[in-house]
Amino acid sequence: MTPTLKEDLRFWEVLAFGAYFLGLIAIGVYAFAERELRVFGILSIVGTAAWLAGTVLGFLFGVPRVRAAEPVSDADIPQTSVVPNTNLEQISDWLTKIIVARRWFSLDHWQMQWADWQSRSAAALVPRKEPA
Repeated sequence: MTPTLKEDLRFWEVLAFGAYFLGLIAIGVYAFAERELRVFGILSIVGTAAWLAGTVLGFLFGVPRVRAAEPVSDADIPQTSVVPNTNLEQISDWLTKIIVARRWFSLDHWQMQWADWQSRSAAALVPRKEPA
């Protein structure tokens, strides 16, 4: 008997979260051996960030697209087919558009304003020493 799509997705969800928690346990064992709670905090943040990045990239590139097919001549019921994901092409197009837009609408003026504001804010935050 073949598993249904829902059962198959459930398997991958359990596998992903299981791998995440197994990584946290490994980080905990390492931090316990080092006797540093700070090590656990830093490594768990780095590990969670890596896990989330992998999840987002996997979702972006791994979700198949469903395309409606032409109606079959025997029946008027349209059928769907799953085609490979071409999100890399879309991302390439987005990056091209961003680069072109960046060249058209130069942000140099705004970058200089931002740098000026940062320097004035930093100067205001530094405590001044009063002469004794």
